[in-house]
Amino acid sequence: MTTIKIGQVGLGRLGKVHAQNVVNHIPNAELWAVASIVQEELDFARNVLGVRHCYDSYTDMINNDELDAVIIVSPSGFHTVQITQALEKGLHVFSEKPIGLEMRSIESVVQKIEEKQNLVFQLGFMRRFDASYQYAKELIERGELGELTSIRCYGIDPHSGLDSFISFASNAASGGIFLDMSIHDIDLIRWFSNSEFKSVYALGNNIAAPKLSEY
Repeated sequence: MTTIKIGQVGLGRLGKVHAQNVVNHIPNAELWAVASIVQEELDFARNVLGVRHCYDSYTDMINNDELDAVIIVSPSGFHTVQITQALEKGLHVFSEKPIGLEMRSIESVVQKIEEKQNLVFQLGFMRRFDASYQYAKELIERGELGELTSIRCYGIDPHSGLDSFISFASNAASGGIFLDMSIHDIDLIRWFSNSEFKSVYALGNNIAAPKLSEY
């Protein structure tokens, strides 16, 4: 069976999970190359995961003609550009959510994805593959919950992660806690209801981390 040679950009907290999954749990897949601007992440890929091709440039990595696909786990603000570059190189793409942060660039990359019908593109909404969410979806599809009139989603994160949430919120290249995390609920509502939003509004309060008020 053919082995799929994968390149990955981003080896932070979640990136390491993706990389280790490819190396240890996905048959017929090889983590052929990685790209990161953080030397410690490249060292981890080389010394712990045994990756042979390590780059400090995403563009240089995808110019490796051996690659079949890429996994994008970089900050959210880079996603649309990196997805576009990979598709133009003829590579299959798995990208972490969200697909981007600005509507104009998102619309452009969606058009590019639709043009490349011969390539596989997947966005990483992993909750659709979680057994508990799939169970809820099955109940809805079978009509066991009746007609949906409201859906409430809420997240409970440990207080120990608060400093990380604040630092990511201040990073212009990242979606921060607001865009990176709320997109899960937006996706689930669309998936459960098989419908699109007509309007959106937000209410907010900030007690635990006053600094988040800036964002």
